[in-house]
Amino acid sequence: MDLEKKLKAFKESLEKEYKLLLKLDNPQELLNIIEEKKKLISELSMYEKKDFENYIDLLKEIEFLNKRNLNLANNNMLFIDEIFSSIFEENVEKYNPYGQISQGQKSGIFNKKI
Repeated sequence: MDLEKKLKAFKESLEKEYKLLLKLDNPQELLNIIEEKKKLISELSMYEKKDFENYIDLLKEIEFLNKRNLNLANNNMLFIDEIFSSIFEENVEKYNPYGQISQGQKSGIFNKKI
């Protein structure tokens, strides 16, 4: 497979990943896509920087899709964390975007007095 086909395959993987992240209904398929992306990245790492010069537009599209997927995955993770925190934990420690622990809410749904 040549470089352009690998880049297009990577872009398609990102588009599939986006759809799966939106639905959140098939984690195994999402893991398969992630493994496929890892394999493609490994193959792409064998090329020199100059080999990519003719594919700047495609690389920009890939960068955009990758950032979009990362943001969506992060938002999904934060949403799930909020749900579990509000249900199960009394004192919640949360991680801010810089990886530091910050104090969150003090009580969850089941810990509140009625």
